[in-house]
Amino acid sequence: MEGFDRPIVWIAGGLDRGYKFDKLVPQIRDHVKAAVLYGETKELLLDAVKQAGIENVSVVDTLAEAVPKAYAYSESGDIVLLSPANASWDQFKTFEERGDQFITEVEHLTHKREEA
Repeated sequence: MEGFDRPIVWIAGGLDRGYKFDKLVPQIRDHVKAAVLYGETKELLLDAVKQAGIENVSVVDTLAEAVPKAYAYSESGDIVLLSPANASWDQFKTFEERGDQFITEVEHLTHKREEA
C-alpha cells in the first residue's frame, strides 16, 4: 500500500489460517479509501478495516462479486488493488488462478464501459 501515492480501493480476502489483521490497521488508515472483502477471512478483515475508520466497505462472498463493487467505489485516478493478504485456496487452486480471474473481471468491466 505504501508504494502508491493515490487513494486505494482495496480488494482483500481468502483462506482463513487463523491470522488477525491488527498490524495492517495503520496501513489501511493511511492508504485505503474503500475496501471490498471476500472469502473466508472477510469478517476478520472487516474488523481491521473498521479499526482503521474506513467507512466505505463492502463484504461479498467471491472475487467475482468484489471487482465490480471496488470499481463502484473508485474514481478517476484511484488504484483498485487486489492485495488479498491471504492464501487463495478457499476459492482457487492457485494464486495464479485468482490473479487470472481478477484480470478477467476487470476486462469484463472495461468492455462493458466501452460498449456504453
